[in-house]
Amino acid sequence: MISWNNLKNINYKLYRKPEIENKYKLFQKRILKTHNSIYEYILNNVICNKKIHIMLNKFPYHIEKNVTHWIIWNKGNYNKNIYKKIIFKIFNPKYYDIIFRINKLEDRSIPEIGHCHIFIKLKNTKN
Repeated sequence: MISWNNLKNINYKLYRKPEIENKYKLFQKRILKTHNSIYEYILNNVICNKKIHIMLNKFPYHIEKNVTHWIIWNKGNYNKNIYKKIIFKIFNPKYYDIIFRINKLEDRSIPEIGHCHIFIKLKNTKN
């Protein structure tokens, strides 16, 4: 399981439980039967006509139970500061501990589309 402290470490490679990873791969295979790419699917079925879409990650990394894993999908090439503004507008840092990260290009399962992982937990909860 990935601890809160390891989530803070940008060099720590994130991973899913094997059963979640298998579901993720099956989901990708299903998408590729009806779409040219995962990128096309996300663009047309998730982001649609918006600039960004924020959602709970359907295939979260193997993180602590008291942490939720969200994802921002976006059409642009956003940097850390833009993501931070968006995230802090939605999740008030007064109430939540927040970690967000943009995976290194070589670690992205879908490198063609901008996305950011957000990890949220209520303040004053134990690790």
